[in-house]
Amino acid sequence: MENPSQPPVQTSLPSAPPPPPAHGGAWFGVWGWFWAIALILVGVYYLLVNLGLMSWVRGDLVWPVLLIVLGGLFLISRLRPGRA
Repeated sequence: MENPSQPPVQTSLPSAPPPPPAHGGAWFGVWGWFWAIALILVGVYYLLVNLGLMSWVRGDLVWPVLLIVLGGLFLISRLRPGRA
């Protein structure tokens, strides 16, 4: 017989949730937001161009500027202090 004054003994450990990825992954954190916003902006740009509302923006200038900004963001993220 069990002693009613003692609590029951737990025979198995509760399962812990898996740890988050250590590397951060391409779709996690800030970069996930960046890619979501970038895709939305590209879609809005093409929609407005097709509707004739962005005739003042030259497409041959948009892509180089976007590539320069993206490269700058990559460079800044690599040069941040505390990054391994």
